[in-house]
Amino acid sequence: MVSYGNPLIDWVKEHTSFLLEPFAKVLHKSGLHPHVATILSFCAGMLAAFFLFHDQTLFIIFGISHFVLDLFDGAVARAAKKTSSFGRWFDYATDRSVTVMLLLKCLFFFQNQLIIGILVLYILHNLIYVLHKGSIILFYSRTVLLFSLILGYAWFGLLFTALSSGIGILAQLLMMAERYHTKMRS
Repeated sequence: MVSYGNPLIDWVKEHTSFLLEPFAKVLHKSGLHPHVATILSFCAGMLAAFFLFHDQTLFIIFGISHFVLDLFDGAVARAAKKTSSFGRWFDYATDRSVTVMLLLKCLFFFQNQLIIGILVLYILHNLIYVLHKGSIILFYSRTVLLFSLILGYAWFGLLFTALSSGIGILAQLLMMAERYHTKMRS
């Protein structure tokens, strides 16, 4: 199994894969390629962001579709024995793009300068992760943000994104300091 750089996410994926596996096998046998699932998830996520604050029903439909399809891209890849570094990064990039679009939509709708700070924290947290080629911890917030928006509690999703990004940056800095300290001792 591919590691996601977050022990909690790795544990959840390892201990819940049995739930998705039967469905993933059927989807694989039907010819669904993992990258197609990622692309469909991305398109659904972008459509969800487009309809956010304009058409709640379509936002919910596309938001849940994005979430479900995102569950299955990795599961189908594992069922097809086609897991790859490219697939992991492709899924990562599409998921982060959807989150950025949701945050931008919140910024334009609420016209609140604090959301700029949340967006900067989120991007910085992910930039550190990318610059370290995924070898450093990353905290995820997209699912909480998405479902908070679906339930009408945008403030909770925004606060969670800010806190998880801020704490994530601190954890990343501590990991970098530990690596540097270990390297200097050897």
